[in-house]
Formats: sequence, C-alpha cells, structure tokens
Amino acid sequence: MDIMGWEKQWKVIHDSVPAQRIGDFEIEKNLKNISLIEHSGYKIIWMSVDGNEWCLYRSLPELVCGKVLIAGLGLGFDLLNVVDRDCVDEVVLVEKRQVIIDLVWPYIPHSKTTLVHQDVSEYLRDTKERFDVIYFDIFPGGHESQPDLAKQLVEVADSKLNPNGQVILWSEEVGE
Repeated sequence: MDIMGWEKQWKVIHDSVPAQRIGDFEIEKNLKNISLIEHSGYKIIWMSVDGNEWCLYRSLPELVCGKVLIAGLGLGFDLLNVVDRDCVDEVVLVEKRQVIIDLVWPYIPHSKTTLVHQDVSEYLRDTKERFDVIYFDIFPGGHESQPDLAKQLVEVADSKLNPNGQVILWSEEVGE
C-alpha cells in the first residue's frame, strides 16, 4: 500500500469514528491522530493511527489473500487495509471486548466481514474453519510483551491454516 492508500484509510477512520468513552475505553482524537485508549488504573494505548505506524501497516495488504482471520478490531485499520483487496474472499474478525465493538464497529465499512464476539484463543480452539492468513493484533505495544501467549496462539493458529497459509503477528518483521 502506498502512502496515499494509508492516508485514505486513516481519513475513513478519523472522519467516521467519533471521540467517545464507554467504560474504561476511549476514542481520543485531534487533527492529526486517533487513538484507542484503555483507562484501567493507568493509561494503555491499544492503537494509535498516526504517521508513526505507517511502516508497520504498509506490508499487511500485500501479505493477505483468500480467507483471512483478524484477531483484534482496534480502530478497524487492519480490516480496512485488507477487506477491499480483490484477492481477499472473506474476513473473519474476532474481538473479545464488546466495548471495542460498540466504540468502533458501527462506524467503519466492513464488507465481506463476519464479526465474532469471542476470545480468539477460544474461537481458534472451537472453529472448524481454515484460513489462508491469521493475523494477530491483540497485544498493546507488540507481541514481544507477552511472548508465551503469542507462542501459544501461533501454535493453535497453525492448526487452522490451509496449506501454504501463514500466521502474522502485529509488530513482527515480515519474513520472521
């Protein structure tokens, strides 16, 4: 995705998702950024759509085709980056927090997408579906913050892949 594509997706999210707070979660906006923040004793920034994250997002659309599972809704940026690709047939988006669904889901386009309100580890354990790509974006700051959980999720996810399928963790270098 080029910088213009990134700016277009950022604009859709920034213009559509309102600044609001539900419980411990908040959408915070200014002219240059939109963030998803959890206030639970201390401030946790789950996602921030600004120019600093552009490099982390640019390769995702090039890696996905077929049937895709995205774990974690966040601000919907990952979904918007992949769902309109011609080679993407279907996206299953798994989000465990109803408050995130309430804050974001109604405001972003989500064609070809099925929303599942469930913990992704439970979903992967129980589903009979197979995927070409399983993408995890559920760790604030990156998967390195919880390496044991990331390893467990990858092991379960591997068993749900089609031949030649791949598991991708947000913040992972492509080709790791």
